[in-house]
Amino acid sequence: MAPRLLKTAMLRELGGWNTAAPFAGRLYEDLELLLRIVRQSPVSFVPKPLYHRRIRRGSITHRQRQETYIKWESWMRDKLDFY
Repeated sequence: MAPRLLKTAMLRELGGWNTAAPFAGRLYEDLELLLRIVRQSPVSFVPKPLYHRRIRRGSITHRQRQETYIKWESWMRDKLDFY
């Protein structure tokens, strides 16, 4: 799902990043936004590597992954009805 290119007009139409999400929209914001985009627009898949991802042990997502993801996923199920 990364990297991605998004049209500015689409981001504006969707209201941008959802800061009402858990963690003020600063964790898993890309997943929540992609789910909103997929519901409204066609997407394309490129079946080959386009970049190298670097995962840092000290990142907030890596350090708090299990606990924060469970909270975020529960919010997604309850509030956004994506599943």
